[in-house]
Amino acid sequence: MKPGISWMAVDVEAGHLRIWALSADGAVLDRVSAVSGVADVRAETVEALILEHAGTWIDGPIRVLVSGLLSPSGDAAPVPLPCAPPDGSHARPLAMKDPRLRAYALPPVVQSRPADVLQGTYVQVAGFLKAQSQFDGVLCLPGAYSRWVQVSAAEIVSVRSFMTGALFDLLSDDLGLGAYLEEALTDPDRASFEAGVQDGLARSHLLTSDILELRATALLARQTSEAARARLFGLLVGVELAGARPYWLGQNLAVIATAPLTQLYQSALHMQAVTASCVDGEEMMLAGLRAACATLDPDDQVSNGR
Repeated sequence: MKPGISWMAVDVEAGHLRIWALSADGAVLDRVSAVSGVADVRAETVEALILEHAGTWIDGPIRVLVSGLLSPSGDAAPVPLPCAPPDGSHARPLAMKDPRLRAYALPPVVQSRPADVLQGTYVQVAGFLKAQSQFDGVLCLPGAYSRWVQVSAAEIVSVRSFMTGALFDLLSDDLGLGAYLEEALTDPDRASFEAGVQDGLARSHLLTSDILELRATALLARQTSEAARARLFGLLVGVELAGARPYWLGQNLAVIATAPLTQLYQSALHMQAVTASCVDGEEMMLAGLRAACATLDPDDQVSNGR
């Protein structure tokens, strides 16, 4: 067992898995990140993922707080917008076969029009508001699915989502560029990215044609794969910015993600004369999970720390 572990936090949204081992005071003792292999993980698969990737951390009963489930088991009804980000008081037990796991799931947040579902994303919003409770504006949370979240009076008011990252992965594979978003953009070609943003924003109606042009330039060896990947992502971000204009134009804005996504979105917005601060997404996720854990029912709190 990992010494000092008090509880575990799990995020399973958008086909990715993250598990943290935390001490009683919330310090991170260990973490694991992997592709879950399932786009929308359900309650019945959470236990297998925990035991596969973090089973050696466990020795005796332990709390596990899970975010990102599409539909938590039990009577955890989705929370409709507008609302404050749900906390531990909204969490519901998950049925686990392993008696050591006392797991709880945070419910999804839903919007009726346009129809949308926030799974683990709102936990990052909760973490951000923990530090900036007076924030009034929009939070951009890029990733497999980019979320533009309007926040006012410590509540999530509305959201608009774009599958920019997921489309990049699909198109990158189809074009033979062969890298997932986080890998492909570790050291991007900034000039190609910015040119793509400009074209995607100015002429989104030509997106599919511009993507095919990338295939042709690759076949003719007129562009490096690094430049092609950066331009592809820039095109998709530009189209996203065109659709999300009401969320960033004239708004107080912060981008919450991991590098380099924060810097790329900040750069794309700066090209439109929009200033946005950058905030680390994992730090905000952990801040939100810690706050949610602190508001779990005290009678259910269990520790296997030594």
